Amino acid sequence: MKKKKHHCYEVEYITLDNVNKYEDVFYCNNEYYMITEGRVATRSDCIETIEYTIEGISKNKFHNIGFADKGEPVACLFVIEGYPDNATLWIGLFLVHDKYKRKHVGTELIKDLILSLKDTNIKQIRLSVQDNNSSGLSFWKNIGFSIVDKTESESHNNFTMEYVI
Repeated sequence: MKKKKHHCYEVEYITLDNVNKYEDVFYCNNEYYMITEGRVATRSDCIETIEYTIEGISKNKFHNIGFADKGEPVACLFVIEGYPDNATLWIGLFLVHDKYKRKHVGTELIKDLILSLKDTNIKQIRLSVQDNNSSGLSFWKNIGFSIVDKTESESHNNFTMEYVI
Protein backbone atom coordinates (compact mmCIF):
# COMPACT_ATOMS: atom_id res chain seq x y z
CA MET A 1 0.00 0.00 0.00
CA LYS A 2 1.33 3.41 -0.95
CA LYS A 3 1.75 5.79 1.97
CA LYS A 4 0.27 9.26 1.52
CA LYS A 5 2.92 11.97 1.39
CA HIS A 6 2.71 14.22 4.42
CA HIS A 7 2.18 17.83 3.44
CA CYS A 8 4.14 20.60 5.15
CA TYR A 9 2.28 23.85 5.67
CA GLU A 10 3.65 27.27 6.42
CA VAL A 11 2.78 28.11 10.01
CA GLU A 12 2.50 31.62 11.41
CA TYR A 13 0.81 33.49 14.20
CA ILE A 14 -2.33 35.30 13.14
CA THR A 15 -2.26 38.89 14.35
CA LEU A 16 -4.12 42.07 13.56
CA ASP A 17 -1.31 42.82 11.08
CA ASN A 18 -1.99 39.73 8.95
CA VAL A 19 -5.66 38.96 9.72
CA ASN A 20 -6.60 40.02 6.17
CA LYS A 21 -4.74 36.97 4.87
CA TYR A 22 -6.91 34.60 6.93
CA GLU A 23 -10.30 36.36 6.79
CA ASP A 24 -11.57 34.18 3.95
CA VAL A 25 -11.14 31.08 6.14
CA PHE A 26 -13.71 32.62 8.51
CA TYR A 27 -16.06 33.70 5.73
CA CYS A 28 -16.19 30.33 4.00
CA ASN A 29 -17.22 28.64 7.26
CA ASN A 30 -20.71 30.10 7.21
CA GLU A 31 -22.33 26.79 8.24
CA TYR A 32 -20.43 26.99 11.55
CA TYR A 33 -21.33 30.64 12.08
CA MET A 34 -24.99 30.06 11.21
CA ILE A 35 -25.13 27.23 13.77
CA THR A 36 -23.27 29.05 16.54
CA GLU A 37 -24.12 32.71 15.91
CA GLY A 38 -27.22 32.57 13.71
CA ARG A 39 -25.50 34.67 11.03
CA VAL A 40 -22.56 34.66 8.61
CA ALA A 41 -19.05 35.52 9.78
CA THR A 42 -17.94 39.15 9.85
CA ARG A 43 -14.61 40.93 10.08
CA SER A 44 -15.47 41.60 13.72
CA ASP A 45 -15.55 37.84 14.32
CA CYS A 46 -12.00 37.57 12.97
CA ILE A 47 -10.74 40.39 15.17
CA GLU A 48 -12.62 39.23 18.28
CA THR A 49 -11.15 35.74 17.89
CA ILE A 50 -7.62 37.14 17.63
CA GLU A 51 -8.09 39.49 20.58
CA TYR A 52 -9.97 36.97 22.78
CA THR A 53 -8.74 36.67 26.36
CA ILE A 54 -9.97 35.24 29.64
CA GLU A 55 -9.51 37.21 32.83
CA GLY A 56 -6.73 35.76 34.94
CA ILE A 57 -5.02 33.94 32.06
CA SER A 58 -1.85 35.42 30.61
CA LYS A 59 -2.14 36.62 27.01
CA ASN A 60 0.95 34.55 26.12
CA LYS A 61 -1.13 31.38 26.71
CA PHE A 62 -3.34 32.27 23.72
CA HIS A 63 -2.05 31.07 20.35
CA ASN A 64 -3.68 32.12 17.07
CA ILE A 65 -2.11 29.91 14.42
CA GLY A 66 -2.49 30.15 10.67
CA PHE A 67 -1.60 27.41 8.19
CA ALA A 68 -0.91 28.23 4.56
CA ASP A 69 0.10 26.39 1.40
CA LYS A 70 2.37 28.47 -0.84
CA GLY A 71 0.98 31.58 0.82
CA GLU A 72 -2.66 30.54 0.39
CA PRO A 73 -4.59 30.26 3.71
CA VAL A 74 -5.59 26.69 4.57
CA ALA A 75 -6.74 26.76 8.20
CA CYS A 76 -6.86 28.71 11.45
CA LEU A 77 -6.36 27.19 14.89
CA PHE A 78 -7.00 29.15 18.07
CA VAL A 79 -5.84 27.48 21.30
CA ILE A 80 -5.34 28.29 24.96
CA GLU A 81 -2.37 26.59 26.56
CA GLY A 82 -2.90 25.37 30.14
CA TYR A 83 -6.66 25.97 30.21
CA PRO A 84 -8.70 25.14 32.23
CA ASP A 85 -5.73 23.52 34.00
CA ASN A 86 -1.99 23.26 33.34
CA ALA A 87 -2.29 19.81 31.74
CA THR A 88 -4.89 20.85 29.15
CA LEU A 89 -4.75 22.55 25.77
CA TRP A 90 -8.12 24.11 24.92
CA ILE A 91 -9.08 24.44 21.26
CA GLY A 92 -11.23 27.54 21.06
CA LEU A 93 -11.76 27.42 17.32
CA PHE A 94 -10.52 25.40 14.37
CA LEU A 95 -11.53 26.45 10.86
CA VAL A 96 -10.48 24.90 7.56
CA HIS A 97 -10.89 26.73 4.25
CA ASP A 98 -13.59 25.23 2.00
CA LYS A 99 -10.98 24.39 -0.67
CA TYR A 100 -9.29 22.01 1.79
CA LYS A 101 -12.31 20.40 3.47
CA ARG A 102 -12.98 16.69 2.99
CA LYS A 103 -9.36 16.20 1.89
CA HIS A 104 -8.09 15.10 5.34
CA VAL A 105 -6.26 18.40 5.82
CA GLY A 106 -8.03 19.21 9.11
CA THR A 107 -7.42 15.69 10.41
CA GLU A 108 -3.75 15.90 9.42
CA LEU A 109 -3.30 19.24 11.19
CA ILE A 110 -4.96 18.07 14.42
CA LYS A 111 -3.04 14.78 14.42
CA ASP A 112 0.18 16.79 13.98
CA LEU A 113 -0.87 18.94 16.94
CA ILE A 114 -1.46 15.82 19.04
CA LEU A 115 1.96 14.43 18.06
CA SER A 116 3.65 17.73 18.92
CA LEU A 117 2.24 17.55 22.45
CA LYS A 118 3.44 13.98 23.22
CA ASP A 119 6.53 15.00 25.21
CA THR A 120 5.08 18.07 26.92
CA ASN A 121 3.20 18.76 30.15
CA ILE A 122 -0.06 18.83 28.17
CA LYS A 123 -1.89 15.54 28.80
CA GLN A 124 -5.21 16.23 27.09
CA ILE A 125 -6.85 18.45 24.53
CA ARG A 126 -10.34 19.76 25.16
CA LEU A 127 -12.88 21.73 23.17
CA SER A 128 -16.59 22.50 23.08
CA VAL A 129 -19.01 21.60 20.28
CA GLN A 130 -22.68 22.46 20.03
CA ASP A 131 -24.94 19.42 19.67
CA ASN A 132 -26.48 20.91 16.51
CA ASN A 133 -23.04 21.05 14.83
CA SER A 134 -23.18 17.52 13.43
CA SER A 135 -20.20 17.93 11.09
CA GLY A 136 -18.08 19.30 13.93
CA LEU A 137 -19.09 16.48 16.27
CA SER A 138 -18.35 13.90 13.58
CA PHE A 139 -14.95 15.46 12.78
CA TRP A 140 -13.75 15.43 16.38
CA LYS A 141 -15.13 11.93 17.10
CA ASN A 142 -13.36 10.56 14.00
CA ILE A 143 -10.04 11.87 15.32
CA GLY A 144 -10.62 10.16 18.67
CA PHE A 145 -12.14 12.85 20.86
CA SER A 146 -14.89 11.72 23.22
CA ILE A 147 -17.66 13.61 24.98
CA VAL A 148 -16.82 14.11 28.66
CA ASP A 149 -19.41 16.71 29.70
CA LYS A 150 -22.63 18.34 28.54
CA THR A 151 -23.90 21.84 29.31
CA GLU A 152 -27.53 22.58 28.51
CA SER A 153 -28.91 25.91 27.32
CA GLU A 154 -32.28 27.02 25.99
CA SER A 155 -31.37 26.67 22.32
CA HIS A 156 -28.79 23.86 22.30
CA ASN A 157 -26.41 21.74 24.33
CA ASN A 158 -22.65 22.16 24.40
CA PHE A 159 -20.53 19.02 24.55
CA THR A 160 -17.07 19.23 26.06
CA MET A 161 -14.89 16.81 24.12
CA GLU A 162 -11.50 15.48 25.14
CA TYR A 163 -8.55 13.69 23.60
CA VAL A 164 -6.16 12.11 26.09
CA ILE A 165 -2.57 12.22 24.85
